[in-house]
Amino acid sequence: MERDYKAIGENYTKRLPFNYTERLDKLKQAVLQNYTFIFKIVESYMGLFKVYKYSSGESYLESLPVDNFNVVQILSSLFLFVRDWAIEGSEERDTTYKPILEELKLFFN
Repeated sequence: MERDYKAIGENYTKRLPFNYTERLDKLKQAVLQNYTFIFKIVESYMGLFKVYKYSSGESYLESLPVDNFNVVQILSSLFLFVRDWAIEGSEERDTTYKPILEELKLFFN
């Protein structure tokens, strides 16, 4: 997004009704927070994997055999992450939580 923003030139960027650079900075911070959160989840298990590095400096982990039960558990956990935190999960989140939140508002107001 940043590369594309810089590519369109100042003539167009100055016409934006908001500070796009600020928005990009906020997105970078959100990505970093997500990375930090996920890393903290897997950090204590890093010794279980063989880590390799590409010549570019990027790392990758050796694949390990995983049984079907654990695959289902991982998929379920990822679904919950998406439902609760991602834009893509907003419809499911609204369907799940909105009725509860509305009832709580009625009860406490």
